[in-house]
Amino acid sequence: MNYKLALAAIALVIVIALAGVWVWDNISKPPEVSVAGVDYRIDEKTSIFVVEIPTKVTLLLNVSIYNPNIIPITVTGADYRLYVNNVSVGNGSIKEPFVLEARSTTTVVPEISLSGMDALASFVDVFTTGKAKARVEGTVYVDIPLIGPQPITISQEKSL
Repeated sequence: MNYKLALAAIALVIVIALAGVWVWDNISKPPEVSVAGVDYRIDEKTSIFVVEIPTKVTLLLNVSIYNPNIIPITVTGADYRLYVNNVSVGNGSIKEPFVLEARSTTTVVPEISLSGMDALASFVDVFTTGKAKARVEGTVYVDIPLIGPQPITISQEKSL
């Protein structure tokens, strides 16, 4: 009888260990962050001869964040820098925390205002040819329950 009880205890320990591994694996994954696209809005223009040139442009980053875990996590903020054709055109941050529900995707659209001539000059290809490369680099800060705060570094490039 003690033999059966010992086998049952060993089986129970194995089941609990496997369940613990499964739970840990499903609550400890970092979120997947990707830049779905970069759009722009022309806020102000000026005419030079017969050509209209933007003097103030707002870039709109479409950032998708997926939580692969079985529990919600909190995105506590983000810092990012945007490059157009390898020229830094601006930076920004997300300060307001938000909750990312379990196994769900949220899209945030932070803005970067461009008004300096250097930043706008790097963006000329978009307006003249309709083509340019945009790269976003930064860090997204998340708070994962039982693990704590975690920084996630991102660097992605997209064609405009």
